[in-house]
Amino acid sequence: MLLKRQQGKCAFCGLYFRQEDLREQDHIWPRAYGGVASLANLQLRHRHCHDRKTALDSLQRLGGTDDNSQAIEEPGEGATFTPGSEDEPAR
Repeated sequence: MLLKRQQGKCAFCGLYFRQEDLREQDHIWPRAYGGVASLANLQLRHRHCHDRKTALDSLQRLGGTDDNSQAIEEPGEGATFTPGSEDEPAR
C-alpha cells in the first residue's frame, strides 16, 4: 500500500525501489515528537535513507542542527604564534 502510494519511490531520496533494495517503514512525524502510529504517518524509505533520516531527527532533537549558540571566533583568535615574532602582541 505504501509502495503504491509513493509510486515506487523512496520518500527520502526519491529514487525508485529495486526488488533487491532493503526497505523500512518510517514515521513521517517521529513518535518521539508525538507522531502517531497510523498509516497516514508512515512512509517507505531505503534502509540507508531511513538511517540518515533517523540521525538527522536525533540531531534536531538535541539541538545540533539549528544551534547558533556557539561562540564565533574572529580571524586570528586562538592562533598560535612564536614569541619574538611579528605576531606577538605589543606590550
